[in-house]
Amino acid sequence: MAPNISSSPQAALHDFLLSHAEELGQLISLGRDQILFEADDVSEHIYLVKRGRIKVFIRNHSGDPIELAILSEGALIGEMSLLGESTRSASCIALDEIVELVSISRDIAMDVIEADPSIRHALIVILTQRARDMVRFIHDFSGLTSLVSDGN
Repeated sequence: MAPNISSSPQAALHDFLLSHAEELGQLISLGRDQILFEADDVSEHIYLVKRGRIKVFIRNHSGDPIELAILSEGALIGEMSLLGESTRSASCIALDEIVELVSISRDIAMDVIEADPSIRHALIVILTQRARDMVRFIHDFSGLTSLVSDGN
């Protein structure tokens, strides 16, 4: 679900990144089904979704995609790289004909976060919500695997 950026703590981060996009990073465009990055790729940038939707997914042992989230305008992608993650933990693919993102290097993003407490707070809120979403996903998924193992 897309964040409600107008009323969330993410608003400061979203507004700052969009208003400083040209000086902080670059605008990139993807077409439908174009991969932004794959799991295990080197993680050097964060992305802010400016337009369109991105599907975040992992692949199971059979290679089938498992959807983790659909992110839309205002969503931050790749924030785990700010915590020292050197590779991507999931893959991202464009869902719409046109998806626009602001690409910001990890170093520049860290400078912004260190300089502004409101931006730092927004990142903490985003990371906390992502952790909660992942716990909910694992809980739901474990219920499905239980049903499969029981033969239902």
